[in-house]
Amino acid sequence: MTRISEESNTALHNAAKKYALEKEALQSETELYRTQATMYQEDFAHERKDRENLHGRLIQKEEELARKEAELRNMRQQFEDELQTKNQQSTHQDNELESC
Repeated sequence: MTRISEESNTALHNAAKKYALEKEALQSETELYRTQATMYQEDFAHERKDRENLHGRLIQKEEELARKEAELRNMRQQFEDELQTKNQQSTHQDNELESC
């Protein structure tokens, strides 16, 4: 009977040891998954922030482009107005010369 008890104790001890090792492995695996999930969340948040920043910069650049286009239109209009004024002056001077 003693021999059976010793074998049972050894078997129980081995089973407990195996269970403890499996539990530790599962805990390590769970911790790894938690770490990965945290990293993914941080990466996602960082990418979202980058997209928001880029969107803000895009809006600024679009506004800047609109201002520059308006400035260019104004400069073009001034140039055309000055050119028209000079042409009118030149035509007026030509007409005066012809009348002399």
